[in-house]
Amino acid sequence: GVRAGTGLNWNQYNVGLGYDGGDFRVGVTSSKKFGAFTGAYYQKVNSDTKVAAKADYTVQSGDKKAAGNAVTVAVGGSYALSADTTVNGMFNSKGQVSGSYTQAFNKSVTLTAAAQVN
Repeated sequence: GVRAGTGLNWNQYNVGLGYDGGDFRVGVTSSKKFGAFTGAYYQKVNSDTKVAAKADYTVQSGDKKAAGNAVTVAVGGSYALSADTTVNGMFNSKGQVSGSYTQAFNKSVTLTAAAQVN
Protein backbone atom coordinates (compact mmCIF):
# COMPACT_ATOMS: atom_id res chain seq x y z
CA GLY A 1 0.00 0.00 0.00
CA VAL A 2 0.88 3.65 -0.14
CA ARG A 3 1.07 5.63 3.08
CA ALA A 4 -0.21 9.15 3.39
CA GLY A 5 2.57 11.63 2.79
CA THR A 6 4.62 9.30 0.58
CA GLY A 7 4.72 9.64 -3.19
CA LEU A 8 3.95 6.83 -5.58
CA ASN A 9 6.78 6.40 -8.08
CA TRP A 10 4.85 5.62 -11.29
CA ASN A 11 7.95 4.86 -13.35
CA GLN A 12 8.35 1.62 -11.38
CA TYR A 13 5.06 0.17 -12.67
CA ASN A 14 3.08 -0.61 -15.82
CA VAL A 15 -0.67 -0.43 -16.21
CA GLY A 16 -3.32 -1.74 -18.55
CA LEU A 17 -6.93 -0.90 -19.17
CA GLY A 18 -9.36 -2.81 -21.35
CA TYR A 19 -13.00 -3.04 -22.28
CA ASP A 20 -14.86 -6.06 -23.62
CA GLY A 21 -17.99 -5.07 -25.53
CA GLY A 22 -19.00 -8.57 -26.61
CA ASP A 23 -18.18 -8.49 -30.32
CA PHE A 24 -15.36 -5.97 -29.86
CA ARG A 25 -12.51 -5.37 -27.42
CA VAL A 26 -10.30 -2.36 -26.88
CA GLY A 27 -7.29 -1.94 -24.62
CA VAL A 28 -4.38 0.30 -23.71
CA THR A 29 -1.25 -0.86 -21.87
CA SER A 30 2.03 0.62 -20.77
CA SER A 31 5.34 -1.24 -20.77
CA LYS A 32 9.01 -0.58 -20.11
CA LYS A 33 8.03 1.40 -17.02
CA PHE A 34 5.90 3.90 -18.98
CA GLY A 35 8.49 4.04 -21.77
CA ALA A 36 6.15 2.44 -24.31
CA PHE A 37 2.39 2.27 -24.86
CA THR A 38 0.14 0.00 -26.91
CA GLY A 39 -3.44 0.55 -27.97
CA ALA A 40 -5.37 -2.29 -29.58
CA TYR A 41 -8.81 -2.89 -31.08
CA TYR A 42 -10.44 -6.20 -32.05
CA GLN A 43 -13.78 -6.63 -33.81
CA LYS A 44 -15.66 -9.82 -34.57
CA VAL A 45 -17.54 -8.67 -37.66
CA ASN A 46 -19.44 -11.95 -38.05
CA SER A 47 -18.85 -15.63 -37.37
CA ASP A 48 -16.35 -15.84 -40.26
CA THR A 49 -14.60 -12.46 -40.19
CA LYS A 50 -12.44 -10.81 -37.53
CA VAL A 51 -10.37 -7.63 -37.81
CA ALA A 52 -7.87 -5.99 -35.47
CA ALA A 53 -5.61 -2.97 -35.26
CA LYS A 54 -2.73 -2.10 -32.95
CA ALA A 55 -0.65 1.02 -32.42
CA ASP A 56 2.64 0.98 -30.49
CA TYR A 57 4.25 4.18 -29.25
CA THR A 58 7.75 4.33 -27.77
CA VAL A 59 8.68 7.42 -25.79
CA GLN A 60 11.69 9.02 -27.48
CA SER A 61 14.28 10.89 -25.46
CA GLY A 62 17.73 12.38 -25.86
CA ASP A 63 19.58 11.36 -29.03
CA LYS A 64 16.95 8.73 -29.92
CA LYS A 65 14.42 11.33 -31.11
CA ALA A 66 13.43 9.75 -34.41
CA ALA A 67 9.73 10.49 -34.74
CA GLY A 68 9.32 8.01 -37.60
CA ASN A 69 10.38 5.15 -35.33
CA ALA A 70 8.26 6.20 -32.36
CA VAL A 71 4.94 4.86 -33.69
CA THR A 72 4.13 1.56 -35.38
CA VAL A 73 0.63 0.74 -36.61
CA ALA A 74 -0.56 -2.72 -37.65
CA VAL A 75 -3.88 -3.80 -39.17
CA GLY A 76 -4.96 -7.36 -39.84
CA GLY A 77 -7.80 -9.74 -40.22
CA SER A 78 -8.93 -13.33 -40.29
CA TYR A 79 -11.50 -15.00 -42.50
CA ALA A 80 -12.86 -18.54 -42.15
CA LEU A 81 -13.29 -19.98 -45.64
CA SER A 82 -14.92 -23.04 -44.09
CA ALA A 83 -15.12 -24.77 -40.72
CA ASP A 84 -11.67 -26.27 -41.42
CA THR A 85 -9.92 -23.49 -43.37
CA THR A 86 -8.83 -20.01 -42.25
CA VAL A 87 -6.79 -17.28 -43.95
CA ASN A 88 -5.11 -14.43 -42.05
CA GLY A 89 -3.42 -11.25 -43.22
CA MET A 90 -1.61 -8.32 -41.64
CA PHE A 91 0.34 -5.25 -42.69
CA ASN A 92 2.12 -2.60 -40.66
CA SER A 93 3.58 0.86 -41.01
CA LYS A 94 7.11 -0.58 -41.31
CA GLY A 95 6.14 -2.06 -44.67
CA GLN A 96 5.82 -5.64 -43.48
CA VAL A 97 3.04 -7.74 -45.00
CA SER A 98 2.22 -11.22 -43.78
CA GLY A 99 -0.34 -13.88 -44.43
CA SER A 100 -1.17 -17.41 -43.42
CA TYR A 101 -3.38 -20.27 -44.50
CA THR A 102 -4.52 -22.90 -41.98
CA GLN A 103 -6.15 -26.18 -42.89
CA ALA A 104 -7.46 -28.58 -40.26
CA PHE A 105 -7.57 -32.16 -41.50
CA ASN A 106 -9.01 -33.60 -38.31
CA LYS A 107 -8.96 -32.88 -34.57
CA SER A 108 -5.29 -33.84 -34.28
CA VAL A 109 -3.75 -32.67 -37.58
CA THR A 110 -3.53 -29.05 -38.75
CA LEU A 111 -1.33 -27.59 -41.47
CA THR A 112 -0.36 -23.90 -41.48
CA ALA A 113 1.55 -22.13 -44.24
CA ALA A 114 2.72 -18.58 -43.54
CA ALA A 115 4.86 -15.91 -45.18
CA GLN A 116 6.09 -12.41 -44.42
CA VAL A 117 7.53 -9.84 -46.78
CA ASN A 118 9.49 -6.80 -45.60
